[in-house]
Amino acid sequence: MDTPVSTSSSATSELRGTSASDAQQAPRPRLRFPLLYFLLAIVLGFLLSLVALGAFRWEVREMCEWTGSRRDYIAYPLGVHTSVVYAPSALEFHLAKHHPDKLEHRWKSYSRISRNWLGTPYGIGPSPKGFFELPGFCIDKFMETANDAEILALYDLVRSGNEAAIEMRFQQLMDAAIP
Repeated sequence: MDTPVSTSSSATSELRGTSASDAQQAPRPRLRFPLLYFLLAIVLGFLLSLVALGAFRWEVREMCEWTGSRRDYIAYPLGVHTSVVYAPSALEFHLAKHHPDKLEHRWKSYSRISRNWLGTPYGIGPSPKGFFELPGFCIDKFMETANDAEILALYDLVRSGNEAAIEMRFQQLMDAAIP
């Protein structure tokens, strides 16, 4: 007796060289890392905007309005910055040594230079008043001859914010320092 040839899927699978389970096609694989591609697009967009705007780094110079101390650093995009170069004033040295509880800072940027990829400057910040206008040697000269009460009076005057009185006192300090 002859056995009839079967037309089942197993027979046709053997002819094709695949198994019956492979006969069902698996769905196309989905994109594996859509979030990664999205974040990459955001970062590339940010970098392209930096190139278009030109801002690559900012050279920041700040001065304490109350003590005359200075600090400088270079800021880069995404909040990265170099270590701070700090130069305390003679007034701050005195206050830190004799009156550490009264010493406070109020930092104000007096120079913010924006530089592009090639290092060319294209934006410079404002020029504020106060200790910014007083040459450092005037304070040093004052600190050499002043007693503790005069130093505290100057510090309290600067902290008061009375611009007319501060300007008049700074003019007196400059006149005394420059013969």
